[in-house]
Amino acid sequence: MVKCRPASNGFGRLIEILGDEKTLLFLEHYAGRPTYIPLKLHPDMQLVKLVGLESAQALSDVYGGEHMPVPLVKEWRALQYKAQGMSARTIAGKLGVGVNTVFNMFGRHREKEPDLFD
Repeated sequence: MVKCRPASNGFGRLIEILGDEKTLLFLEHYAGRPTYIPLKLHPDMQLVKLVGLESAQALSDVYGGEHMPVPLVKEWRALQYKAQGMSARTIAGKLGVGVNTVFNMFGRHREKEPDLFD
């Protein structure tokens, strides 16, 4: 996974709790809408099935009993998908944006080439 830390402290905390891969799974299901994080977890809950009991419990320890705002973080997701080898067209479809938008996202995170004259 691409190690691109977001500006939002809440999102950074989500990555600390779940890790990059499980955060991506979580976002694919809940991005853009407040999501209730239960205090008591059961194996048949969607959250537990999605990220596993241990990760769901860690999330519950922090956000349990609350409606957690879940950001869209499309740019971060695009970089994760790119690292998985997905095409820009596929990424655009997953994020609901145009292909040019995906290329713009990639461009903002392109590693700078060394200046030959420094």
